[in-house]
Amino acid sequence: MNIQDYSDKDWVNIQDKIAAFERFVNLNALVLGILQILSLSMPSTIWQSFSGWFRTLPSSGYPSEQIVRLTLQQSAPSILAESPPSLLLTKFLQAKESFRHQAIHRRTG
Repeated sequence: MNIQDYSDKDWVNIQDKIAAFERFVNLNALVLGILQILSLSMPSTIWQSFSGWFRTLPSSGYPSEQIVRLTLQQSAPSILAESPPSLLLTKFLQAKESFRHQAIHRRTG
């Protein structure tokens, strides 16, 4: 099937989906780059904050992007506790947490 065979509405939907895929890929590339920069610039801080366990550490001494992500995820509450309450990200995450607690309470009781 050729692209010309689609209606204008379908063509707009296709373009929207392509744009969404491009945003997704670009955001993932940005996040991966940030995780790599943190890994290379702060390896000792990441390892000190990491609560997991490895039998052997990487020979390079640098944590992987996954380790950096897990460490940030575990440290998020303490990082956000120290950030100003007017920060948009803080407000967004507090609203998300509140919504999550409400959903849990609705399910349990």
